[in-house]
Amino acid sequence: MSMTKCRNNLPLLAALLGCVAAVQAQVPTAPSAPSATAPTALHLGPATCASSVCHGRANQIEGTQVMQNEYRVWTREDAHSRAYNTLLNERSKAIAQRLGLSDAASAKVCLDCHADHVPEAARGEQFQLSDGVGCEACHGGAGEWIKSHAERDVAHADNIAKGLARTEDPAVRAQLCLSCHYGTAEKFAGHELMAAGHPRLSFELATYTANQPAHYQVDADYLQRKGNRANASIWAQGLIASVRAQLTLIQSARFGGNGVFPELAFFDCHACHHPMNELRWSPLPLHQGLAPGAIRLNDGNLALLVALAETLSPVRGAAIERAGNALHRASQQDLAAVRGKAAALQSELDSLQTEVAARTFAEADLRQLRSLLLSRATVGRFADFVAAEQAFLAVETLSLELGDEPKLRKRLNRWFNTVENENHFDRHQFANQAGQLAAALK
Repeated sequence: MSMTKCRNNLPLLAALLGCVAAVQAQVPTAPSAPSATAPTALHLGPATCASSVCHGRANQIEGTQVMQNEYRVWTREDAHSRAYNTLLNERSKAIAQRLGLSDAASAKVCLDCHADHVPEAARGEQFQLSDGVGCEACHGGAGEWIKSHAERDVAHADNIAKGLARTEDPAVRAQLCLSCHYGTAEKFAGHELMAAGHPRLSFELATYTANQPAHYQVDADYLQRKGNRANASIWAQGLIASVRAQLTLIQSARFGGNGVFPELAFFDCHACHHPMNELRWSPLPLHQGLAPGAIRLNDGNLALLVALAETLSPVRGAAIERAGNALHRASQQDLAAVRGKAAALQSELDSLQTEVAARTFAEADLRQLRSLLLSRATVGRFADFVAAEQAFLAVETLSLELGDEPKLRKRLNRWFNTVENENHFDRHQFANQAGQLAAALK
């Protein structure tokens, strides 16, 4: 078992286990997954996949393109299958009560997050909301491709054209996951929902992919039909998609919030939620020009994106860092300013996204990026919990890709202990353990 697989109690995974905002993200320029709400995309329900001659066998079989036990893996091991049932527990009932909702299991704001909540006109005879986040929530409504996808003479591209989601593509997968783990202007787990008790949302594509119970095999047949996707590429494309989703929402009406305050979920939670006897302000490059006590936008992913861009091109990395700093400073001005700078930063990501999607990361690239992340962690560049959490996951993913994770496991475990609980995060301990890991690699 990989080390990443063992991080089941990492705070960011609480959003998955507690379930999250299952809504359709808007990630510009990324290939689009089928719209779950399109009336023509008929959703038939997981029961249509449950036959023992399809995906419902008790055990995996060999020698075929599919494992054929995918339905059982989903029902027994995958938290998505329990998403709707989460709405029936005491925590969800308490959240609903605080929000003035009569019942979490029937409220649209909850069903949009915890079920494949398509319009009634798009529901087949065996479709049930109580199935939670089922097969078609990720793979697209099966009405058009349910028959053809099992035929050997039908190409994968033909099924894609009929609405099957291209989840093997990291950009599509990131868009799909962010639709659950971040949100859109229409459906978003904002500060009000979190204040009522909903888990803090967080996302990292490579780790989420690794922690999902596998219902496919990357074998010769898979590689021939769908291509190879290295973990480093999955991580990088997920990182870019995360920042793009945030910037898209900042430019939407959602950012404006209600009354005097903007939507606080866009800001760094831990800028406010920390003991008053600890001064955390520091003039990091992204925060130049901000006064002590300024409430910063949540820039954990952006801080790592700067490092990724710098590894590929120091000039591009510097440009993204300048644009990120401009966004921070604009957030202290007015809505028009912050939305304008969000659009400017988003344009900086266009060419980076294209390059990363086409790039095969060499070993030297991965080692350089890991070294840069550890160096910045050691000197306190990831002093906020979210940035620290993301930095750890990135270094672990890169170590797995480089094949030296086994010899680093004990040191990685000690470093992981510093981000295991956000309520006990100590930035000095985090930096110290990062320094020890960096020294071990020299």
